[in-house]
Amino acid sequence: MDFHPPHHILSHQLPSIEGTRLGDLSKIINQLQALNSAPKQEYDTTSPASNTFTHSTCYTSTQLLSVSDSEGCSSFRTGNASAKETSEASLHRSLTAVEHRSRHIGLQRQQNPISRLTRIQTHDLADKTLQLPIFDAARTVEGAHQSLTRNLIPYSTADRYLTRKFPLNSLHGVHIFLDMSNIEIGFQKALKKKCRIADAARFSPLPRLNLQFLTELLVRSRFSRGLHVGCSILPGRKEPRYVQDLRELGYQVDVRERKCIENSGLNAPRVKLLSATGSRSVCRYVEDLVDETLQTRIAEAVMEHFQEQGTIVLATGDAKPAQYSDGFFRYVERALRMGWNVELVAWRGSLSFSWTNTDWTATWNDRFRIIELDSFIYDLLKV
Repeated sequence: MDFHPPHHILSHQLPSIEGTRLGDLSKIINQLQALNSAPKQEYDTTSPASNTFTHSTCYTSTQLLSVSDSEGCSSFRTGNASAKETSEASLHRSLTAVEHRSRHIGLQRQQNPISRLTRIQTHDLADKTLQLPIFDAARTVEGAHQSLTRNLIPYSTADRYLTRKFPLNSLHGVHIFLDMSNIEIGFQKALKKKCRIADAARFSPLPRLNLQFLTELLVRSRFSRGLHVGCSILPGRKEPRYVQDLRELGYQVDVRERKCIENSGLNAPRVKLLSATGSRSVCRYVEDLVDETLQTRIAEAVMEHFQEQGTIVLATGDAKPAQYSDGFFRYVERALRMGWNVELVAWRGSLSFSWTNTDWTATWNDRFRIIELDSFIYDLLKV
């Protein structure tokens, strides 16, 4: 029985092979039905996704449609399905769910010529949750940690070199300072870029940053003198789970409520914008004194350990002055002048030019270095 929906899944067509388009459900359903009689093909889960139709071993269950990227990116999650439903009814519901999620997530893949309808996968309906991962082969936490360890080898080698060059700084340990909003927002933007998704797109649910692995990257088996993080929450809301996760990892967490300001365009305060409300008012919530608080923690560490200069590890790309302070850049510069070493850890897309100015970096030579997180993006994606 053919199913002919009255509308397209997406507002625009996505081209595929043999002229089949994502909005053309009739052709897609015919291809799905043809898979039952076609010989089974081998599916290499170790190689990147290619722009071809492939399928895994078929079970006696409904087929779910996956929109994925040529680099292996997909971002749809489906709920539990009853095994008693007919294949036709379940397929109809699955396609409707894809349409709803596509509209809600706003991936806008039709604007990306590189994106294709690349895979059709089948899953046993007995599974509690059907999830199409961002990788062709599902990753385990252990596998992600092994990848992180391998990718950290060059940085650990550089650490040993700096230990020989600056033995006292290495002896006095590292002080970690994490600008949570800068790193979190940078992570979402970097993931969209990696997956070739439009900047205006919204993930649902948001991919989560693995805070334990991020901390391991920042510390890298060195002696830690303190972990500090600055973050913010909406007024009247409970602390999100990640705040407790940070505390369990040993961070001193400074949580501040965001404040509501009027959206006055060019005259708006130059503060970090996180999100807008869904109300009719022009009010928007912005961070309030989060950067200043974290910069105060840096100053406290420098003053408290002024005879034991170690290494400041600052996770942010922000360099501009804050509302009530000179900004991270000036605090780092002062610490360097006092004999501290500094590591700046940031996403390439959020890295201010002030940090990469060659005239400035040449002044400090090996006392200052930048570690870009982009090469660790899949390692830091919580699985």
